[in-house]
Amino acid sequence: MSTFRILLAAFILTVGVPDVRWTSTLADGMFTPPFGPMMLFTGIPSLAWTTLLLWSTYACAVWFLWGKGERWSGLTLSVLLAVGFGLESSFGKINHATPYFILPAVVGWQGTWKRAPLYYLVVLAFQFFTAAMPKIVGGWLQPQTHAAYGYAVETMTIQQSPALLTQWAVTTLPGWFWEMADVITVAFEALFIVAMWRRRSLALICFVALAFHIGVWFTLHIPATGYVACYAYIWLAFLAPRTLADIPPQRILVLTIAAAFYAALRAWLSPIGLLETLGLPFTEEVENTVIMALGGGTLMWLYGRAFLRTEVP
Repeated sequence: MSTFRILLAAFILTVGVPDVRWTSTLADGMFTPPFGPMMLFTGIPSLAWTTLLLWSTYACAVWFLWGKGERWSGLTLSVLLAVGFGLESSFGKINHATPYFILPAVVGWQGTWKRAPLYYLVVLAFQFFTAAMPKIVGGWLQPQTHAAYGYAVETMTIQQSPALLTQWAVTTLPGWFWEMADVITVAFEALFIVAMWRRRSLALICFVALAFHIGVWFTLHIPATGYVACYAYIWLAFLAPRTLADIPPQRILVLTIAAAFYAALRAWLSPIGLLETLGLPFTEEVENTVIMALGGGTLMWLYGRAFLRTEVP
């Protein structure tokens, strides 16, 4: 897993660290942390505190990438990411980022704790199951609702942040398609916990899940870039046909410098608009699109191959 650890750390460095400095500009009355550790905060942290959190996460990601003390660097990185995503989720909208921010700890401890991949899969499956239950009892599957269609219309009109295919999907796709999308969404979320126990069914359910995440990004503008790393780990842990070769040490140094440089560009320049001034198109929108299309598409192909392989039980 050393190769995946390096790639995961580079992914976190470049696009995977939540920048929560914007929270320090909000009023304390808006701070409504969900049940859990974030309730220990009595108010919104200061700008100095959130800046320290950001750069501490970057530094820990470099430590995790280098591989020295990977168990403790992975655990520390997961804790810092959890705090960042916890702050993001303390203003009324819960982001299901748990499988992503615990991944460094799982990868770091996998060499010592052999059952770590299985328990990680259980966490992911349980999260999907808890996402399906409110939809089932809340009327998501009623034929007259078309829940996904309603969210697409809201994205295009009220939020005014349509995705690449939102307008085309809203104006072109028939009602039965939207109802089928609602059913497939609930089905894969509810059945993931059943399908995970056999490798072929796991490959199929992950294939469907990736198709769901890619479709949701391009039509509903809901990013799931962190899940690309999660599905990559699951494929390597349970379905990869052979162990991937380790990256040579000299490439680790190049990867570290490149990831740290890009992270600095995003953290320092993007908030004040200099990325656009410099003509660099690497905005969050472009990043999400590239990751979902290329990363998600590649993983769909790998999971499809794993499902079709007759030797996979």
